Amino acid sequence: MRYFELYETDSVSLGIYNPSADQSVRNITSTRNPPITLKLLNRLKGIRNRRRRERENKLDFYPVIYGDKQVAEDGFELQLRELEQVKDEIALEIEKAEIAEKDMEHIKGMAQNAIRQADLSSSTR
Repeated sequence: MRYFELYETDSVSLGIYNPSADQSVRNITSTRNPPITLKLLNRLKGIRNRRRRERENKLDFYPVIYGDKQVAEDGFELQLRELEQVKDEIALEIEKAEIAEKDMEHIKGMAQNAIRQADLSSSTR
């Protein structure tokens, strides 16, 4: 037994809960607090989802802002690899176009030679 328990008789000061003395009991007819509705719950759910998405979006920038070098370097290396792949694809397309152009010139030269030979053969007859 504690010292204050000998001299205190009030249940609140003793730390004992007395339901009959509780003044904060909500009355069923009380309209002080708004009722919880599905509309309110859905609105709260939407707020929670927005905050979660914002937090996830911020997580992408923390390493860049605060200097987690490994994560930032990995991201930059990935971008560099993607750019190199695009560069290689463009170089391949340019090479194909140059080959096609050389082929066109070769075909054009062969056609001109055929025309010359046809003119020579027709003029010698």
